[in-house]
Amino acid sequence: MDDQREELEQIIEMINQYRDQNNQLYAQLNLVSASINEHMIARETIKRYKDTEQGSEALIPIGGNVYVKASVSADKKVILGIGASYMMEKSIDECIDSLNSRISALENGRDRLSENINVLESRIKELTDRGENLARSLEG
Repeated sequence: MDDQREELEQIIEMINQYRDQNNQLYAQLNLVSASINEHMIARETIKRYKDTEQGSEALIPIGGNVYVKASVSADKKVILGIGASYMMEKSIDECIDSLNSRISALENGRDRLSENINVLESRIKELTDRGENLARSLEG
């Protein structure tokens, strides 16, 4: 009987740990999803900018549903952040390629996080079922 109580306490502790891990993974998943959306918006903005005639006025989204009016330049170069506060001037096509690569990497990360969440949720269910069975046997 004491062994079963101890096992039940261990199961409850494991369930709590898995739930904490799962909550952290969900938080990471939300951040990655937000980053994917941000990159997709940037890519679509760059594509629209590419098709805009020189000298035309364009509304450029800068985030938070805020836009800046800008005139389209002749060279149509863009500045792309490459990490650690460094930036690089690239052609629009090169920028789109870089954004596509980043989106792909982020989507792979999102998929791995989703898989880990599913594994943890499965373990939580197994432990919950096992704990409930143990609790019933202790009551009876």
